Amino acid sequence: MRDIRKYWLTAIAVIAAAAFLSCEQNIPREIEVHIDGKTVQIKSGQHCLNAELTGEEDTETFVLVGGSGRGFFPFTAHFSVLSISTIQRLKREFGDSVNLDMRGSLESKARPVSMFLYASNPTVAQTLDDADDLAMSWNYPVIKIRYAEIKILEHSAVFFGHDVPVRGSYDYKPNFLVTSAVLISPQFSEEGKY
Repeated sequence: MRDIRKYWLTAIAVIAAAAFLSCEQNIPREIEVHIDGKTVQIKSGQHCLNAELTGEEDTETFVLVGGSGRGFFPFTAHFSVLSISTIQRLKREFGDSVNLDMRGSLESKARPVSMFLYASNPTVAQTLDDADDLAMSWNYPVIKIRYAEIKILEHSAVFFGHDVPVRGSYDYKPNFLVTSAVLISPQFSEEGKY
């Protein structure tokens, strides 16, 4: 009888621990960004990225047609996007045949653009996370961001008290530093009302 109790208590403890660990925790990220001319340094958690501004700052509204689901990446979010101006152009060109729910139809007319985004502060990071959650649940959120393109020059992370170079960050392109983000709508409307 005791063995059965031990078994059930152990099983319940393991299930509870797994459930707790699998739940996303909204712990605010520590993000520091220092910009000196064209030089950008981004510190987030144990990661430090040195980058160079390669583009002018721009503001644009996008429909997210894909998200990253986050993970252990140095970027805040990875989105596949279509700009609202592209969707409006397609609507003028092809009429009502452009439909976000018909991925093949839309993607054959315009290719979504990939964007690797680095938040400039925790508020921007939270907005990007919220948009990513919506995109990963098959919604098409509309987000307005202010951003500038950056080129990653160096990436390091602190492991066991030592600064260690991290490889692979240079493979994620194009990269953008996001200075503001506003979630305009959790779902794009075909009528353009979002």
